Amino acid sequence: MLKEKRNKGFVLYLVFGLCFIIGALGIFVLASQGDKRAPDVVYNGTSTNASSGDKVSLEVYDIYSKPIADIKGHKTVIWLVSYDNGYVGLESKEDDKDVAKLLNAGDSLKDKPKRITVKYYNTRAGSSKSRIRNYSGAMTGILRTTPDISKYFSFYTYVSLQDVKSDRTALPIICGILGLVGLIFIAVAFFTRHKVNQAYDELYAAYPELNGNLDLLLSGALYHDDNLKIVIYKEHLVTYFRGFRVVDLQQVVQLYHRIVKTKRYFITVNQQSFLVAVKADKKKKENMLIHNRGKKTDEELQPFFAAVQEYFPNIKIGYDKLF
Repeated sequence: MLKEKRNKGFVLYLVFGLCFIIGALGIFVLASQGDKRAPDVVYNGTSTNASSGDKVSLEVYDIYSKPIADIKGHKTVIWLVSYDNGYVGLESKEDDKDVAKLLNAGDSLKDKPKRITVKYYNTRAGSSKSRIRNYSGAMTGILRTTPDISKYFSFYTYVSLQDVKSDRTALPIICGILGLVGLIFIAVAFFTRHKVNQAYDELYAAYPELNGNLDLLLSGALYHDDNLKIVIYKEHLVTYFRGFRVVDLQQVVQLYHRIVKTKRYFITVNQQSFLVAVKADKKKKENMLIHNRGKKTDEELQPFFAAVQEYFPNIKIGYDKLF
């Protein structure tokens, strides 16, 4: 029994689209709220209770007036910063606004330290998340002439203000991409419904007797395959797998089977089958989705192609680059 389903395929794409948009908004809101709260973990040198790459809070008691190192390839610098138990390197852009505020605060930081959110990195061997190569060796060379500082400097950890800001910059882009994917799904949903409505309208215009009684489409079919979801009714080819498509076979000069494969890491994870109907002007092709049944799809299509050649001998079966 075949029922009219004008929303077939529409709801699925619409739900996907709304899920992506809601997800994008949710991620943005949660991340934005998280940025407003300072992390509970406070940086404390190698004793910091955090994993490399985690966000932590840094209480700044002082900052050296000039960067002590340039990080090649990162376009960032290292500032010498004093925290509660010593000194640590702070990575940022040289013209970072938050660093400028720390510099402007000057000696007042000693009495009123400022807390900033940074990413914590451990540079010891085995830490795969350390972004700056040979950080410990470089800092040892830079601070070797200042024993009063190097004695309390954390050579095996550093903090990055730049990485926190990079995450904040990337967040709107990621959410924007997710939102765009959602909009694409919604657009596909309405396009699918438009094509389905168009197909029903075309079919009913050609065969008024089918309006309200689609069972006649199957009972009066010249050919019907419920596994592949294909019907030939009088002069029209109808497919009803995940949608509803109609094409007038009198306008078709070529018909062939096309498989679209989706691969991940060179492994096919999904494949879809289409009947491609090339119309007489050879400029427009109708791609009609049918049920892909794996390796036996081609074999199961042979009776259909035989029926097409029997009833429409002018249609060429098979792919030919000339078309």
